Amino acid sequence: MSNTNQKSRRGRPANVGSFVKVKITDLLKVFNEDASIVISKRWLETLGIKIHSIDHKPQ
Repeated sequence: MSNTNQKSRRGRPANVGSFVKVKITDLLKVFNEDASIVISKRWLETLGIKIHSIDHKPQ
């Protein structure tokens, strides 16, 4: 007895993004300039930065 007119409510809600804009000055208040942070490969590629390798050491 399933209702085929109801939409499935799976996954992320509509109009909710995974990314936000953050000022570098705000990040530097939390991280020092030698800190390693996780960023998107796609974003690096759009900036023209080549990806050589990723260090997968546990922290």
